[in-house]
Amino acid sequence: MAAFDEAAGAAYAELGGDREQHHTEGIVLRDDCFALDGAAASAIIEALGLDPEGAVVEDVFLQGVPGESEFLYCTLSPADTERGIAFRAGTTSYDRDGLVDLARQGDARGPIEELEGEVPGLDPDEVLAIALNQGQTVAFSWVADGFMVSVGYPTALADPDGGFAALSEAVSGVTRALAAS
Repeated sequence: MAAFDEAAGAAYAELGGDREQHHTEGIVLRDDCFALDGAAASAIIEALGLDPEGAVVEDVFLQGVPGESEFLYCTLSPADTERGIAFRAGTTSYDRDGLVDLARQGDARGPIEELEGEVPGLDPDEVLAIALNQGQTVAFSWVADGFMVSVGYPTALADPDGGFAALSEAVSGVTRALAAS
């Protein structure tokens, strides 16, 4: 997505960083989750059955090889909770099947389980929903044309069933935010 690439370049430039040289370490953006506006963050939280009132976006970080695997990471923290919702958007060289393989390689605490469900408006072949860490964490991802949007959270925070709606809100929010940039 060209708009993501431009926004990522602008984020490095604004902080005086050299994107090509420092992509391995990445940069901390504080509270500027440029691929997600406040309305979308609230909608993701609400889709999970949590109260968006007083929620904050924090721990914003940009890292990775530009145009290949560069991600913006943000934590959406509902008020009165100790755990947050992980949001991630960016470029990727993986497709859906590649993400499944990657998840299977990286989960040392047990097998992953694919979750059944649909995200209205998204091609099911581009959506991946998994439970990992022995069912303690769920991740919902959309990947298409070298771009990925993902929402993950501990099952102690919210029911896994809300993840499909949360992913829909995340994809819509990213589309809006990057179109406006």
